[in-house]
Amino acid sequence: MNRIVFLFIVMASFFSFSQGIAVDKPPKVGLVLSGGGAKGFAHIGVLKVLEATGVKLDYIAGTSMGAVVGGLYASGYSAREIDSIIKSIDFPELLQDKLSRAQSSFFEKQYGEKTILTFPIRKGKISLPKAIATGQRIYNGLNTLFESVNTIANFQQLPIPFFCIATNLETGKPKVFEQGSLAAAVRASASLPTLLNPMVYEGVAYIDGGISDNFPVLEMRKKGVDIIIGVDVQGELESKEDVNSAVDILNQIVNFQMYAKDDEKLSALNIHVAPDFEGFSVTSFDRVDEIIDIGEDAAILREEAFEKIANLQKVRPILKEKEKVKKYTLSNFKTAVLKNYSRSFILGKLKLQKGDVVTYTELDEKIGGLSSADDFDLIQYKLTPSKKDSYLLSLQMDENEVASYFKLGLNYDPIYKSGLLLNFTQKHLLQKNDIFSFDLVAGDNIRADLNYFVDNGFYTSYGVNSRFNQFRIDVRYDGAVVKQINKIFRDITSQAYIQANYNKKFAVGLGLEHKFLEMRSDAFGELTTFFEKSHYLNSITYIKLDTYDRSYFPTDGFLVDGEFKWFMDSSDYSQNFSQFSQIKLKFGAVKTFFDRFSIEFIGEGGTTCGENTSGQFQFALGGYGDNLINNHVALFGYDFESFENNSYLKGTLEFRCKIVKNHLLSFTGNFARTDLDIYNRGEIFQNIKSGYALGYGYDSIIGPLKIVNTWSPEGNSHRWFFSLGLIF
Repeated sequence: MNRIVFLFIVMASFFSFSQGIAVDKPPKVGLVLSGGGAKGFAHIGVLKVLEATGVKLDYIAGTSMGAVVGGLYASGYSAREIDSIIKSIDFPELLQDKLSRAQSSFFEKQYGEKTILTFPIRKGKISLPKAIATGQRIYNGLNTLFESVNTIANFQQLPIPFFCIATNLETGKPKVFEQGSLAAAVRASASLPTLLNPMVYEGVAYIDGGISDNFPVLEMRKKGVDIIIGVDVQGELESKEDVNSAVDILNQIVNFQMYAKDDEKLSALNIHVAPDFEGFSVTSFDRVDEIIDIGEDAAILREEAFEKIANLQKVRPILKEKEKVKKYTLSNFKTAVLKNYSRSFILGKLKLQKGDVVTYTELDEKIGGLSSADDFDLIQYKLTPSKKDSYLLSLQMDENEVASYFKLGLNYDPIYKSGLLLNFTQKHLLQKNDIFSFDLVAGDNIRADLNYFVDNGFYTSYGVNSRFNQFRIDVRYDGAVVKQINKIFRDITSQAYIQANYNKKFAVGLGLEHKFLEMRSDAFGELTTFFEKSHYLNSITYIKLDTYDRSYFPTDGFLVDGEFKWFMDSSDYSQNFSQFSQIKLKFGAVKTFFDRFSIEFIGEGGTTCGENTSGQFQFALGGYGDNLINNHVALFGYDFESFENNSYLKGTLEFRCKIVKNHLLSFTGNFARTDLDIYNRGEIFQNIKSGYALGYGYDSIIGPLKIVNTWSPEGNSHRWFFSLGLIF
């Protein structure tokens, strides 16, 4: 009985919209796709059925996620292609604007990867961000996907005419986007408040179109189409029993406007497709396959009506073959004159020069790199033909009004114990392109780190830094009575340097260093014993390469860290200083197989040139930890400072297996020599110290959690270590 009633309704609906349509004049069909967050993936399923039945769309409109799916279809993608695109996206990373580490500047890799929370400072007050993300990655991705139509400014001229709805942030009124940049229009329509920053386009700020018109059926009626198919993935107003908090009340107030005129809109539809989303929400981004299937099932119920429309149209849509990836030769760059950043800074961040050849995908990556440090609000860009077979890259960017930030980090490790990192960052403090950063670590061992750096892009950069570092730890002591003492390390190191950066991966530099080193113990009664209390003046030269994809638990990339340091002068507390120099080199490589098994090798070593008569700055191996003072090197299976010498070699091989998302197991072996003659007259593999470790790691929201059990063939005991948080 229900089936008979349903067929009657479909036939009656079909009869009503077919009246007055001439046989030789196929009806024009408009498709309206509502907003609904993740539920909008159902639009893809509906498009699959429309294609299968042969319906030709003459107009598409959408809001929010409906604008995303509708814009892709209007630009020439098939439903199957859109399905593949959506399923390939990691939405949690996309919606948080997470960029690949390769897009970060070298300064950011060295000093900016140790905080978990960032708060902008506006007018001297710490405030909350406008949203979780700027939406730069979404804009970049859309620009790349719309590559084939990016030269079309009038949306009527797209393969299928299109419009979308956004909301004017100042007036609350809907904005119908029918021309301009398709990527910008769709990004504006999908600017969900608190999730993405408002989209500023031609001087006007826009937020999600769902706020003002989440289902633009009435606007579609103005386009003169004969048949309107509406896909409705909106929610519903909640009952009073389900409104139990201030947030629920605010959402209900927003929904009053969102669902306004719904009855009028539904009456203007010829075919209404309303998938059943019980148990799903606007944030169900992890259920893409299910949502697409729900949309397809709902459309199949209207399949008979779709087939009749296709028969009336008497034409079948012609699917164009997608163009191959196009490459663009850059003739020049166009940017506005910026107050706080130079042209060389911009191009250095982009890693672009005249004559470079790029694809849209590569340009997407480079724009992401320019935006990685939040120096600018959303960066808009386009390529326009200029000279023969070359293109002008135009960049539209506004400097971020926020130049000051307060950041927080947390850490616990066996050396420094607990620590709370308080960071203040100020950009363009003294001149263009500069950044000032100050860290204060409160906890068991108070520390501080000050950095000032001027990034001149392709040209030579320069900076100064000063670090106060200290910790105390029990170490062995070869005394007649005392065999172990509590040793206190204190180090204040300041550097002034110049540096050349290449492709955000490679840096070389040289500079001068002042170091104050103090080592003492209070273990001998009331008398404090100083082992060192000297100032040093040194010159340094360094080379660094970092292509690791992550600062911890990396899965791919290389690392090189080399340094030559000449100890030129000292206040000579022990009165036995003579000039000497040291060379240190560290090499790392990691590779992942089958997306689950990672192998990382680290080889490192150091040697002393000249006679280190003071005995300080020897290479000391043993213990567990990172970011240790001076020449201390961790070595699994041995206590802190188990071996000291003027030279060392060490190799580490670690096998990691990802058991489930964010959880991994590891096995590590490390091997070292600390003889004065590390090559042992050619017998390198004699007298090697070896240690091993089994570990569990978890990638938590505050950084890596590690639980490690270590041992050595030379010892009978196993040692357990625990660490949590980012390294600082």
